Amino acid sequence: MKLLLCHLIDLKFIEACLRCLRTVFISPITPVQLLYTDAAVIPHLMCLLSRSQRTQEYICQIFSHCCKTSEHQTILYNHGAIQNIAHLLNSSSYKVQMQALKFFSVLAYENPQVSITLVNVLVDGELLSQVFVRMMQRDKSIEMQLTAAKCLTYMCRAGAIRTTDNCIVLKVSI
Repeated sequence: MKLLLCHLIDLKFIEACLRCLRTVFISPITPVQLLYTDAAVIPHLMCLLSRSQRTQEYICQIFSHCCKTSEHQTILYNHGAIQNIAHLLNSSSYKVQMQALKFFSVLAYENPQVSITLVNVLVDGELLSQVFVRMMQRDKSIEMQLTAAKCLTYMCRAGAIRTTDNCIVLKVSI
C-alpha cells in the first residue's frame, strides 16, 4: 500500500497495484481490518477514484468487500465515500456502476445514519433513491436490478424511506 501513496507513479502501475490489492482483500483469509490500520490509506484511495474506470471499479470493490461492520461504514462515510462514489452510478462502464451499487448496499446495511444521508444525495440532479429505481428497470441486468432493490430495501429497513414511498410502492406492486 505504501507504493500507492506515492503520487509520481504511472497509471498502469496504480491499476495493477489496485488489482492486486483487490485480489488480496477479496480472499477469505485476508483480515479486512488491514484496510483500516493506516489512516492515510482510505483518503488516498478516495483520491485515486478519479484516475480511471479501472481504479473506480477496483476501489469500489475493495471498499465493498472490506465494509463489514458499522465501524467500517462510519470510517468510509466520514471520509466522504458517499460523495466520491455516488456519481459513479452514472458511469458509462457497467462494471463501475455495479461495484458502486454494491458499495452502497453494504454501506446502507443496518445503518440508519448512512441511509438517511443517502435519501438526500443528488446524483447529477437526481435523488439517489431515484437512481436506484432507474437501475431496477427491466432493461437493466438482473444483477443490477437486485442490487438496486437491496439498496432501497436497506434504506427502507433503516427508516430512511417510508414503506408508503412511491419508490417502494410502485416497484413492489409491479
